[in-house]
Amino acid sequence: QDSPYLKELIGDILTNHRDLNIKIRTIVHNQIINNWKVNDHPEHFKTISNRLVKQHNSEQILQLYQTLLLDNSADQDFYFQEGITQLLLSGLVSQQQGKIKVSNPIYEAIFNLAWIKDELSKLELESEQSTTENIGQTFINYLPNITEQELYQITDAIFEQYPDKAKIMLSRFLANTN
Repeated sequence: QDSPYLKELIGDILTNHRDLNIKIRTIVHNQIINNWKVNDHPEHFKTISNRLVKQHNSEQILQLYQTLLLDNSADQDFYFQEGITQLLLSGLVSQQQGKIKVSNPIYEAIFNLAWIKDELSKLELESEQSTTENIGQTFINYLPNITEQELYQITDAIFEQYPDKAKIMLSRFLANTN
């Protein structure tokens, strides 16, 4: 059972033994924060991560969380932002003394600004790949029904509007035709 006395006793011991406190911080940092992807059994941190990055509005959720991290907390008006529900349900943030804050320092260390940047980059790459695949598939489906003149107009427009994606699409198209 939960014992307030034992919690207080252990808290006092840790407070009065600076070297022990440093050792505990080091262990937490090395075993949990630095290696959360490897040591996450049962999956707790991955569940939080997935709740944020596997949503239709993941980019918005991550940007909202980024704002929260940068500002250190947010007031009640923050509740009306789309995406706050996912952040609260994930447990990553909570309401504390009328403000929305990151729930604890371990979460803040794991799900930090570098993590947000990395996840936003992954989402952007997935979006670009999806767009490229959609353009390529539309092009391939439409190809048998167009004239040579239309083909030149379409390819010129694609290369003008999406130069990088067009190169990828063309290489995939050529690979499919060989």
